Amino acid sequence: HKLIVVCGLVLALALVIVIHIEMPYVLVCTCCFIVGAASSYQILVFVVNNHMVPKNLSAVTAAVTNSIIMSFGFLFHPLIGAVVEFAWDGMIVDGNHHYSIDAYQYGLMIIPTMALIGTAMCYTLSRGRK
Repeated sequence: HKLIVVCGLVLALALVIVIHIEMPYVLVCTCCFIVGAASSYQILVFVVNNHMVPKNLSAVTAAVTNSIIMSFGFLFHPLIGAVVEFAWDGMIVDGNHHYSIDAYQYGLMIIPTMALIGTAMCYTLSRGRK
């Protein structure tokens, strides 16, 4: 559980840095690599969940875990789009909506925010099992 919490915190921090700080391309690539490496905690969630249930339920647990993980991707895309649209300042260029950097930053902050919420939930669950 500790590794999942650490990965969640590192993921959130690296995403906030990429979203809000202008930096050289090499540092952006480094942060994106860190985000990818820290995202590997999702695999650990399958392992942790399988240890929490009886063996005869491990396949169902893996299926439900996968469904939950994939459903968040399904939900985040429209949510990010809605936040970007909400933060739109109304500018139109050549008939197309023109979104500011701030609008994109507001929308993308959903990802590290939800990573922190998930990390807090994981930490809380792991504390309750001791």
